[in-house]
Amino acid sequence: MNITDIKTAVTQLSQDELAEFVEWLNKFQESQWDKQIEKDKTKEEIIKDFRQAWHEAMNGQTIPVAKIWEGLDDV
Repeated sequence: MNITDIKTAVTQLSQDELAEFVEWLNKFQESQWDKQIEKDKTKEEIIKDFRQAWHEAMNGQTIPVAKIWEGLDDV
């Protein structure tokens, strides 16, 4: 089965079946996202990064959003 087959099959679903499929697809996407996050960083790494960012924000060690984009056109 390829993407074209899937698209064709989806167009043939009833409204109830489509609603069920969309609900399933949303849950599937969420689970894939969760797995990717778990794979990318551990909870401890996320907390460490958050604490570092919080410390920088509280001490004025931030870059204004307007300045973040400066010079990107030169790249």
